[in-house]
Amino acid sequence: MHIIQIDGKGYTGPDKFEELTEEQFIAVVTIMQQSEKNPSAKWALLPLLYRIPVKEMERLNPVQRVELLAVTDFLYDETKLPYKELIHKIPVQIGKALTLYTLYGPGDGLKNLIFGEFMAAELKLEAFNKGASPEALDEFCGILYRISDRQSKKKTDKRIPFSEALIGRYAEKVVNLPVPIKTAIMLQYHGAKKLFPRLFKYVFPQKEEDEEVEKGQKKSGQSSSMTWLNAAISMANNDVTKISLVEATPLHLTLKVLNDTIKENQELQRKLAAHRK
Repeated sequence: MHIIQIDGKGYTGPDKFEELTEEQFIAVVTIMQQSEKNPSAKWALLPLLYRIPVKEMERLNPVQRVELLAVTDFLYDETKLPYKELIHKIPVQIGKALTLYTLYGPGDGLKNLIFGEFMAAELKLEAFNKGASPEALDEFCGILYRISDRQSKKKTDKRIPFSEALIGRYAEKVVNLPVPIKTAIMLQYHGAKKLFPRLFKYVFPQKEEDEEVEKGQKKSGQSSSMTWLNAAISMANNDVTKISLVEATPLHLTLKVLNDTIKENQELQRKLAAHRK
């Protein structure tokens, strides 16, 4: 948490996403999207996060105001996106009275995703980013946030089991959610994935990617979704009857196995190269 002093008064607020409440997170995303068309909307972040009265801010000179607004810079830093799940569940309502159903998320760090679910999410996110599919964002959010059933409610993962054939139905459940909530879901996803290079450094060789960008080199034209499909095929030893088993494996376990396999292969290649010398 961070403390701002104004005329001897202290105002406490967050200095990282993980300190935001769910309501603040959604409100922050809403304000950030509004500020794309109206930059002055950013000033609403301070009363929201620090509860600083507007009258207090109006007494400051322009330089002081700009310095004050700088405490919200972390919201615009992609490297500081939340790795924790700030939106645990989403009640879908008619008006403010009747809750039709509740959507549950995949947990901190995407811990409840299976590999097939991750592959499907990557495919839809890629389509959304390319602008190739207008419904891709709904499909992406629907994959991550799903309703529960009686059996699921007793488990850590409250969501109904994932089925690729039902992605269209999942999308129908989220289609009427406000755009800021869908955007917040996407930001959470990116934030969770930011941890992967540290956890699975051989699967996500961050240093090599950074060097390619610095040198102005283009990465392979292969899409992210195809990369994961190839990984699934490889882990199934090219046996199509076993791919479904790989897809049903927890994401973090799959990435660990991939990470260990790549590490062992690289070590073997180094030994062979040293032997040739």
